[in-house]
Amino acid sequence: MPHQERIDRRIFDLIRRLKEKGICFCVASGRSYQELLTIFEEVKDDIYFMPLDGNLLIYKDKILFGNALKREHICRSINMVPDSNLLLYAKDKTYFRWQDDTYKENLITPHHKNIEQIKKLDDVMEGIYKVTYYKENSGKFEFFKSYVKNNRIFDCLYEDDTWCDFVPKGTSKGATAQFLMKQLGISRENAMAFGDNSNDMELLKAVKESYAMENGKLEIKAVARYKCKSVAEEIERMIFNGTVCN
Repeated sequence: MPHQERIDRRIFDLIRRLKEKGICFCVASGRSYQELLTIFEEVKDDIYFMPLDGNLLIYKDKILFGNALKREHICRSINMVPDSNLLLYAKDKTYFRWQDDTYKENLITPHHKNIEQIKKLDDVMEGIYKVTYYKENSGKFEFFKSYVKNNRIFDCLYEDDTWCDFVPKGTSKGATAQFLMKQLGISRENAMAFGDNSNDMELLKAVKESYAMENGKLEIKAVARYKCKSVAEEIERMIFNGTVCN
């Protein structure tokens, strides 16, 4: 999922052309639903949304699939790292608990849509589908992460030097893609996916026509059938060659 400022605007016309030919387009990302809505506003009623690493599937603003985190698991994780900065993702809003306004202004506000600051979990009444921790206290956090893994509470689908994302056990873009394909009657042989990061692994495995982006991680390139530079360019090429929309 490219950054908003770099998205190739050709993709909007291509999505419409695919829809005219009965081909469904789904955007799968670790980002929130509200962020994706902002990026794909022009075609929001023409595509499926799979935000939060596949833990939601939405079409025309209605949830088709979702697996909310158990509140007791969220409470336990917050209590284990009580001074942590974190984000809680619901369908229509991102909640955050932040100790330092500097971090809030630099890291949260520029990159999230429809956000609200909270002091405790009781301030959130709706379902939470992903929790992201800012890893500022490495000792406590590493202990917490080990506890989560050993007790099979959450899955960690993405982690870097700064952030760590947790979702319910068994969550993946691949599993949700298979759910969507079954609902639409689409076989694995007739499905295509593009990916570049570790949270795309199961998605690429779920379809026959799998593409790794050239700037993607090595492990993604290892499981993909093809490589490409651009999603829009590859779809354009296939339309021109008659591979799709023929």
